[in-house]
Amino acid sequence: MAAVRPGRLALASLLSATTIVFLLLGYFPYLTYSIPAIAGLFIAVVDVECGKKYAVAAFVISTGISFLLQSAVIQPVLLFAVFFGYYPLVKRRIERIKFKPLAYFIKLFIFNAAIISAYFMLIYLFKMPDIIDEFKNFGTYSTYIMLVLGNIAMVLYDRLLGQIFGIYMLRLHTRLSKMIKK
Repeated sequence: MAAVRPGRLALASLLSATTIVFLLLGYFPYLTYSIPAIAGLFIAVVDVECGKKYAVAAFVISTGISFLLQSAVIQPVLLFAVFFGYYPLVKRRIERIKFKPLAYFIKLFIFNAAIISAYFMLIYLFKMPDIIDEFKNFGTYSTYIMLVLGNIAMVLYDRLLGQIFGIYMLRLHTRLSKMIKK
């Protein structure tokens, strides 16, 4: 069994707690999509500074505790669980693929599978059929239009995430890694 490094464990725990606090902010309307996207950044920092095992543990713990604490408004936590929480971890690994169109195809496939499964879970698992009625109010093709717009937003999110990673690596990575003594 590998030795637990206290600095890494403390950082992963602190960022997990911060993730949970951010996900609790999803209670406020209009923050349904932005809060899980921001919360995923904290899991990405755990991945960079502490490693994949700590990042996966932070993701699982943050998701589980958030589901327990946020039973009234489940959508932000569900979006974090099915996409925004683990996507920054997967993104770093997908970008190692040299053939860029394949990398983007994989990213969009993951996004579409996650979003479609999230809405099926909301409708059938969490018994929220009102979501179907909301789409019907906008017309026959509204579901497809929303999915296309979601894919455009995902590409923008992916690019922004890459820029945020770059800024983080330039400005904060060396300071933080010194503090936890890698």
